[in-house]
Amino acid sequence: METTNQVYGQHQPVFGADWFSPVIPVWEEFLGRYRGQPEVRMLEVGSYEGRSALWLMENILTHETARLDCIDVFKEDGLKEAGSSFDILERFRHNLAPYAAKVAWHQGRSQAVLRRGEFSPETCKKYDVIYIDGSHEARDVLEDAVLAYRLLKVGGLLIFDDFEYVGWVEGFRNPKTAILSFFGVYKQQFKLLHKSRQFVLERIRE
Repeated sequence: METTNQVYGQHQPVFGADWFSPVIPVWEEFLGRYRGQPEVRMLEVGSYEGRSALWLMENILTHETARLDCIDVFKEDGLKEAGSSFDILERFRHNLAPYAAKVAWHQGRSQAVLRRGEFSPETCKKYDVIYIDGSHEARDVLEDAVLAYRLLKVGGLLIFDDFEYVGWVEGFRNPKTAILSFFGVYKQQFKLLHKSRQFVLERIRE
């Protein structure tokens, strides 16, 4: 069954899944520092229908100069609502339409997109927050984290979803393995702020 949130005049966001709402208290706690601030930049790896992106635009990236980059394959990849199918990119663009001037979407596998020219550390303006919620495969999560690290400001936040995900019988494939491996290697550059379903790090040095 499709769900909706608030209506923007004639614009009514449409969602078929909600994996995001349970982590809103975590985001309110750690992202509150950016609410309404100018020039805040955030990168989201894994956007699906845009539910978390829309929440960010409504609650955190509210200044007219704040910006959000979203990376996703925007393909079904086995995820379908019961009895229906839909174009994920079309739905994402519909849901974020009121903020089209502040949200940029980049279609493709994040491991490839993050190597493209617009994300080169030499040319890309660094991000205040990076959220990694793409693949559930440890090898993909680890690669996303290493590539994203280059783009995160000192003082910025790196947030991982699915720290407690146990969908793979082979435990080494679960995101937790990648997240802990990344943190072990880059521990001198980060401070651990939170660990539950989400794993929140603050970058404290180059």
